[in-house]
Amino acid sequence: MTNSAEVYFIVWGRFIPSQFSSQLGIEATRTSSSGKSKDEPLKSQSSEWIFSSGEVEADVINVSQLATDLINLLRPFEDKLRETIQEAGLKSQLQVKVDLAPHKVVDHETADGVEIGFTPEVVSFLSNLDASIDVDTYYD
Repeated sequence: MTNSAEVYFIVWGRFIPSQFSSQLGIEATRTSSSGKSKDEPLKSQSSEWIFSSGEVEADVINVSQLATDLINLLRPFEDKLRETIQEAGLKSQLQVKVDLAPHKVVDHETADGVEIGFTPEVVSFLSNLDASIDVDTYYD
């Protein structure tokens, strides 16, 4: 059994994900919506727009590299993201989900695991969007 991780950028709030994608010029990896708004029937009570480079499975996972690669894909859309998020009053976040596989013997010098860190470029990008970072770790 190996470790797995997914790093993704999420935007949430009251909006229509397909319109958000159209405004940005980039498609979400996945979206979700729940409830209907009484004031605006086309908008849900809560929607999520998620952009991910996918789940990675490996003995050693470098979250810093995954986050950097993801942000590099989003960088050409940074100004439009900031503008659209601010105008619509939405929230955004870089989310990291890590599932650690159980290990019977741990040798800390050669142990499998996850390296979690964020480069200045990632932090700057997220700061520019007023986005936060959330890291969830699970041990199976």
